[in-house]
Amino acid sequence: MVDRIFHLARLRLTTSWAAICNNSVLRNLTNVQKNQIEAVLQYRSAKAGEVVWKSGDVLENAVLVSQGRLKNTKTNQEYGAGALIGCRTSLGSSVAVSAVVSTHMYDLVAVDDTEYFMLPRSDLNDIYRVNPGIRLSLMHRDVVL
Repeated sequence: MVDRIFHLARLRLTTSWAAICNNSVLRNLTNVQKNQIEAVLQYRSAKAGEVVWKSGDVLENAVLVSQGRLKNTKTNQEYGAGALIGCRTSLGSSVAVSAVVSTHMYDLVAVDDTEYFMLPRSDLNDIYRVNPGIRLSLMHRDVVL
């Protein structure tokens, strides 16, 4: 428990809260729900051209963009601050709480120097169990790709 508190305190020194509030779905969560999400975020950065994940990689995390841009190489769609990128069926439906293994269907590459947060699937499943309202908020939303 103390580790999570220290982790959250360190995250507050980053742009984690702003990234959550920049997302069209996450900003509508209660502050308690936002804190639950924020507590499991893992800060990362990528240089321009660096691959965040490759097509075929096991889907273990969603990505919440803080600053910069990430690009889906299959569709050439770019995602900026506030974008939550993952797999809708794996993050927002009943698949998320099962043992089904999903894989990414595209490469995700940093367009420029980018800061983002990983949202681990296992932690998100734990949050879903204690707060199904978050799951309902994310379910069937296009912002979770």
